[in-house]
Amino acid sequence: MTAAFAIAAPRTRAPDLARPAEPALKWTGRPAWRSCAVRIWRAPLVAVYFGLLLADAARVSLTTPAHSDLLGDAALLAIAVGVVGLLALLAWLTVRTTTYIITDRHVEMHFGIGLQAKLVIPFGAIEHVAIRVHGDQTGDIALRLIKGQGVLYPKLWPHARPWRWFRAEPMLRCVPRAGVVGTLLSRAVAAEAAAHAEMRVSA
Repeated sequence: MTAAFAIAAPRTRAPDLARPAEPALKWTGRPAWRSCAVRIWRAPLVAVYFGLLLADAARVSLTTPAHSDLLGDAALLAIAVGVVGLLALLAWLTVRTTTYIITDRHVEMHFGIGLQAKLVIPFGAIEHVAIRVHGDQTGDIALRLIKGQGVLYPKLWPHARPWRWFRAEPMLRCVPRAGVVGTLLSRAVAAEAAAHAEMRVSA
């Protein structure tokens, strides 16, 4: 089952009859699993937290054997492995259930582990494209929408720019070769805006 919702672009010109009926595909892809596990689900950070707890438990066992609790330490280790494994699984499910599509007219996002959602964002509704590239060349591409357009943050998460609660920004998360993809999208949005401006001038 898929819940589809679309953002409407402002009508600034008459339909271009010379355009093909179907949009042309420019790029499609998914988040990178490792980057997703690190930057969305924070699996390494949680692993470090449990590592510190286990290190402290080991210290207590070595310095004060009378207070050691081998059964408790084993339980803590099992919990740590289970939690980190669950976060890794969630990262894998996020990748498997997410598809990003860029055409010459809009951005399309398919996502959702429990309930699939489809979001279509026409270029005319995009005010600004922000690109953040990480050291592994994956990155995030945030789409700031024009005022009056938008989707609630909880509906987008984790495909939303962090901490933008009241004016949520859809975000393509952990995209491989984010610099290349972000530049492609920025140019496509700029080309669409220029075409609109040219049409208004010639009208």
